[in-house]
Amino acid sequence: YEAVIFPLDGIIDAEDVLTVDHDERDFNPEPPAGASYQLGNTKLQNKTFWSSLQSDIRNYLVANRNVEVWHCPGLKLYSRVGETRGAFQARCREAAEQAADVEVTRLRDRYATRINRVQDQLSTADARVRELEVDASSRTQAEVMSGLGDLLGAFLKGRVGSTTLSKAGTRRAASRKAKARLKTAEDKLSDKQQELADLETELQQELESIQQEHEAMTESLDSLEIGLEKNDIRVAEAKLVWVPVA
Repeated sequence: YEAVIFPLDGIIDAEDVLTVDHDERDFNPEPPAGASYQLGNTKLQNKTFWSSLQSDIRNYLVANRNVEVWHCPGLKLYSRVGETRGAFQARCREAAEQAADVEVTRLRDRYATRINRVQDQLSTADARVRELEVDASSRTQAEVMSGLGDLLGAFLKGRVGSTTLSKAGTRRAASRKAKARLKTAEDKLSDKQQELADLETELQQELESIQQEHEAMTESLDSLEIGLEKNDIRVAEAKLVWVPVA
């Protein structure tokens, strides 16, 4: 904050303070030719005057000035004094991303056990299906080959009887049982595949929810007017300047 105070009569009133945005180049260290100076306040040469002036400036700012800060309720963040809304919002986005990363890490820990369990069960079910596929296939082939061989051999020799038919029936029953076990294993494999797919969908929804929640936090910003306290204020520089008049 920069201001020109005039007149310097020992009391700072609101109408005496002119807010400025000065540049060092606005001041000329060399007086113009033929200039004369009038000292309006004979106390200017006293050190106590300047220390008192700085105290008066602080009192004036406490009584008359507020600062605008931005507040992000979702992240419980406040802007720095002088920080623009855009700069504060960018800082909030970065903080929101970091907070979202923390939530994702917690989510990963929570889902890890479930995912690993289902994947292990899926691997076991798949191996069981492959095993039963081989067993069912071999039993079917054995049924066909042995059954035809026994039946044809017995028929040609005139020995077709109950024993031959019983053997064929036993092989067919074993083949049906093998196929039934395979069907049960395939159903279990399908269930595990669906369970893993459902788990992935659930996880995706939670990840999207975290992202949307933290993005929304950065969009809701409140503007706050905060009064100053004396310990908030430091007078960086006080200097005497001469203003030319006609």
